[in-house]
Amino acid sequence: MAQQITKVRQPDGTVLRLADWTSSDPLYSTVEVAAGAFTVLQAFSYGLGGAVPGSATARNSDRLDTNLRGQGGKLPEDEALMLHGLAIEAFTVGVQDGGAAYFPVDDPHVSVLNMVRLQRDVIVTTRISAVKEYTRHPLSWFPAGSGVTEVNSLGLTEISGNGFAVANNGGDTPDDQRNFASPLLVQGGDPFTVDFTAGPGQVTGLDFQDAAGRIALRVTCNGPRKRPIA
Repeated sequence: MAQQITKVRQPDGTVLRLADWTSSDPLYSTVEVAAGAFTVLQAFSYGLGGAVPGSATARNSDRLDTNLRGQGGKLPEDEALMLHGLAIEAFTVGVQDGGAAYFPVDDPHVSVLNMVRLQRDVIVTTRISAVKEYTRHPLSWFPAGSGVTEVNSLGLTEISGNGFAVANNGGDTPDDQRNFASPLLVQGGDPFTVDFTAGPGQVTGLDFQDAAGRIALRVTCNGPRKRPIA
């Protein structure tokens, strides 16, 4: 007779009730990266309505930026995460200067050159319990697994300024997402952030028409999430 697993007991004695968990409502958060030097930009350091790190106007976040409840910097007491991996998407904020890059783009698509510059310079660190680092990888290690598949327009065959070439952070299908070797458990109330830093101290070469130009990086947690239940 088939049996259904409803509870999992962890080595420390904690019991996880599987019915309380879902992977259909993942946790996500956004930062904005500009060219030049910047301090650490922390995703999940703010809750819904808080200021988006790196934004030119310290704008308040909405549901496109995050779905984290509370003040940020930690997981709410009545939630938990089984973190199998991270997926990081990129979107243009502002106007890219296609004349200098030779590939005018259709914002918010990110140009090939801007994407490669971000992947070259940005390091992603996952912190749980504030001081513990669980990842330290380049941005490209966390492919989004989403985005556009068409990267050529108007049959661009030479550097002529016609057409545009867009890029994703890695492949554009869910199969391209990378999982950790073993999942990370974030308990309710645990300090938790995903930090973006510039490996060489700054991001160089991002191509925009003005200083307000930025790339928004939205990081999504892959894996089951324990949400509040009645």
